[in-house]
Amino acid sequence: MNTKRILIVGFGNLGSRYLQGFRDISTKLSVDIIEPNKIAYENGLETAGVPKSDFKELNHLSMEELNGQYDIVVISTSSKIRRTIAEQVLSKVVVTSWIFEKVLVQSVLDLEKLEDCFENQNVWVNTNRRIMPFYQQLYRVFSGPKKLDFYVKWKNLTLGCNAIHFIDLVEFLSDSQLVKITIESADGWYESKRAGYLDFEGKLIATYSDGSSLFIDSESDIASSITCKVDGRTYMVDESKGVSLEEQEIIVGRLQYQSELSGFLVERILNDDVEKFLPDLRTSIRQHRCLFNAIADCSKLNCLEHEIWPIT
Repeated sequence: MNTKRILIVGFGNLGSRYLQGFRDISTKLSVDIIEPNKIAYENGLETAGVPKSDFKELNHLSMEELNGQYDIVVISTSSKIRRTIAEQVLSKVVVTSWIFEKVLVQSVLDLEKLEDCFENQNVWVNTNRRIMPFYQQLYRVFSGPKKLDFYVKWKNLTLGCNAIHFIDLVEFLSDSQLVKITIESADGWYESKRAGYLDFEGKLIATYSDGSSLFIDSESDIASSITCKVDGRTYMVDESKGVSLEEQEIIVGRLQYQSELSGFLVERILNDDVEKFLPDLRTSIRQHRCLFNAIADCSKLNCLEHEIWPIT
């Protein structure tokens, strides 16, 4: 069996969880890691808890040392530098497939540059609810694409970094394209837990081409719940347990951690098993553009210079 070559760029919490999941892959892997912060690299290895002997090779490289060809490159840096870092990698090596973390970038301008630079590349964006068995089963319960109304009531949910997950999920469940997003925020931006980044809470409404809708409310003092209304039926979604209909449990399951998913993602890409997979870059850019436009249209949020939205 040929050894597959993988590169992880950015080795914080997410990057280390990718490496942790790679131990479940049957294919022999040679893994290179770019992380300029030596302490972050050492902490990442400790978090991953994967012995180097699990891989044919495990190397800590600088950008200048990159060469050759990679089967998969994972860009798990922060959003602020993702585009420029990805472009640097693209200029140095040949890449068969990419996985980008999200939020992709911080401005519409960077979205356009990313789209132009990676137009001919095979890129997947890790908004992963759509590939979780949990939601795959729910899609099958609906017997395929359906017009639906999806409600997320989640107190203190940070919308900047989390809304894109649900925006993409409803595209998958309804099999229809996002049309418009509107956002209301009572308090506007506040400092994120991650230094140098901002986020916000509020109410978000997304509409889709078949009439489906997404409503997220993270400001009200309400009990958290996720519900999905389809054909006059209301499905109660508990992402830690399962889905119930009329108080009867119809799906048992939970969302998986990134460390449980990364091996699965990589194997599907290596096996060219990408039907009903992650959204491609063009799809995700379209969703991000709609989200950024909604932020710009919200009076409480459109107060930052150059319409750069510093979401992690």
